[in-house]
Parts: sequence; structure tokens; C-alpha cells
Amino acid sequence: MIIRIHYTTQLRMALGIDSEDFEAPRDSTLLELLQRLRQQHPEALEKYVLNARDELQPSVLLCVGDRHVGNDLSGPLQEGEEVTILSVISGG
Repeated sequence: MIIRIHYTTQLRMALGIDSEDFEAPRDSTLLELLQRLRQQHPEALEKYVLNARDELQPSVLLCVGDRHVGNDLSGPLQEGEEVTILSVISGG
């Protein structure tokens, strides 16, 4: 199935792309999708999204469609869904 991934802020700059279509096995969970993305973009995804222990980085927000998913990465994704990865910027 095809899932559209949207990247924002730091992740967009690190990857050099705004979005990409990603092929994932049917009934993949959000965690499984992030693990596969980390294999494709190891440095950026591990730094900004999902560490080596499969824990979300504290500065990341995930949305599936228009729904914020929090830390629950266990829900299955559906064909054609859009996942937005927001890396929160802080500073003053």
C-alpha cells in the first residue's frame, strides 16, 4: 500500500524533500512505517523522529490525516493515508 509522508521544519531540511510516497506492507502500523523510514533515512529519522530503541524523540508530533496520534504507534495504517511528521522547533 502507498502512504504519503509529509515532512516539516528540521526534517524537511535534513532530507531535502517536503514529502514522499512510501510503499508499506498492508496493515502496517505507524511504528512499522517509521522503522522502515528510519532504514531509508537513518541519520535524519533517528535524530529527529525515532531513536534506535524505537522511542519517539520528545520534539516530534505525528499526525495521520488530520488526527494527532500522540505516542500510540500501534494503530494500522490504511492505503492512501497521509502521515505528517512535525519536528517542533524551540528557541528564543
